[in-house]
Amino acid sequence: MEVITKAREPQLPPHIDLNVPKTLNAVLDPKFKLAFLKLEEKKLDYELKEKELDKAHELEQRRLQNIEKDQNSQRLKSTLTYIISFVIFGFILIPCLIILTDPKNSDKNQEWARTTITSITLGLVTFFFGKQTGSSSNSG
Repeated sequence: MEVITKAREPQLPPHIDLNVPKTLNAVLDPKFKLAFLKLEEKKLDYELKEKELDKAHELEQRRLQNIEKDQNSQRLKSTLTYIISFVIFGFILIPCLIILTDPKNSDKNQEWARTTITSITLGLVTFFFGKQTGSSSNSG
């Protein structure tokens, strides 16, 4: 006599749980729908947070660019101020030195040239040290 045995379905080990819906009824199950909607809600929350972070990052980048532009313009202004002051000092210093070194000029003209050189030099020294003191006190 032959014994007919039914084929057994393969079984997974007990520690493996696939939780995959196997029928259309399982997909239409309200619990499954609720879990799916919660996942969608979390996904939308993450997308909103990501958009907010992108906007915040963009605003911060713009702010940093504006600060950099302001610093560059401030450096340019300071550099131009120094250059212009040296040029003016040079235009005044050269004629005064010519008057001082030329023996043909009167003592009155030489005294005027000495006074001019002294006042311009004091003004420049005050300007440069005033700028340095002013910039260090602003940052502190």
